[in-house]
Amino acid sequence: MITQSGPAVIVDLAPTHRGHGHSETVGWPSDRAQRALALRAHRTGGQPPKRKSVPPWLNVPGQTAVPPWNPPQPITHRDERGVACLPRRGATLRSGAGTWRPPARVGHERRTLMGKRVDPGLHTAPGRPIDPAAYEQYIGRWSRLFVPALLAAAEVTAGCRVLDVATGAGEAALGAMSVVTAAGLVVGADISPAMLVAARARLGEEGFEPVATDGQALPFRDGTFDAVVCQLGLQFFADRVRGLLEFRRVLRPGGCAATCVVSTPDRAPMWGVLADVLGRRLPEQRDTLHLSFALADAERLERLLQSAGFRDVRVMRETRSGSFDNFAAYWAPIDAGTGHLPQVYRSLPDSIRRAVREEVSTRLAEFESDGRLAMTIEMLIAAGRA
Repeated sequence: MITQSGPAVIVDLAPTHRGHGHSETVGWPSDRAQRALALRAHRTGGQPPKRKSVPPWLNVPGQTAVPPWNPPQPITHRDERGVACLPRRGATLRSGAGTWRPPARVGHERRTLMGKRVDPGLHTAPGRPIDPAAYEQYIGRWSRLFVPALLAAAEVTAGCRVLDVATGAGEAALGAMSVVTAAGLVVGADISPAMLVAARARLGEEGFEPVATDGQALPFRDGTFDAVVCQLGLQFFADRVRGLLEFRRVLRPGGCAATCVVSTPDRAPMWGVLADVLGRRLPEQRDTLHLSFALADAERLERLLQSAGFRDVRVMRETRSGSFDNFAAYWAPIDAGTGHLPQVYRSLPDSIRRAVREEVSTRLAEFESDGRLAMTIEMLIAAGRA
């Protein structure tokens, strides 16, 4: 249940999820600065937080926190689309004995492509909704093939509390919901509110909580979740170690985190060929255009998890196959401009777009059989224990 109390939104969970849903008291904040904030909200028409049931995994102003946790800034609002919008700037988080403050530009370093502003998640222009059909054809149809292996690597079982970081349109979250059943909970975190709107529309409200936040500065208490998964998101993090440190922090001791990333461009031709063709025409954008493949080195991926303090780290290579009716069906979501590479393609002049399409078609001809376009894709799934 979502309740509004002045400037903060309080998410009330039933006290049934693995003993984590007990109530806590919220009244006037005892901290001087927080008292002033609440008084200011009261004078402008808001009301100070009253006694409400607050899930211990989400931090809101005035919440009684057990050291060493220091609550970050409050949720600013839950918008009309049902997405809890969390501030990303200046939130102070405490992990173990150390306290750190995420830099002001966490999650914003790559918000422009070809000089144009894009949504924080890089999948659409600011203020524009995600096209679910185009996203499904461009990414969803491939990513869902690896969801069972990802959930197995994270040891997701019935009754688990699962955090899906970079949840996107909710592909991994949907799979997790079917595993944890009504006895568990799935929280989907994404830096892009537009993606969360799409996920909320697809997954509904029962058993799924969307939270707009940066994966490098998660607004959850230490040891909140039984499992953390991240599908096709870690490679886009500005600071991947920081993100993995956050994954481990919010895991209970012994819990598992698993991340799924794309292999090399030649082992993911549905995206690799387009990235290469665009990169040769836009050499100054080449690194950005190849971000999807930034963690294709299995040894490097293993070291990243180990450097974040995970133990029992393992990296698995998984291969799946899929097909399109023809090249036109493959190209349709790219032409729609939904996704990282398609947005760059759509920003080009018409003549260059035609040349890009022709070259991609020529290079993918080797995958045609009886008129269909059949391809295989390899992904790496890395997992570790907190």
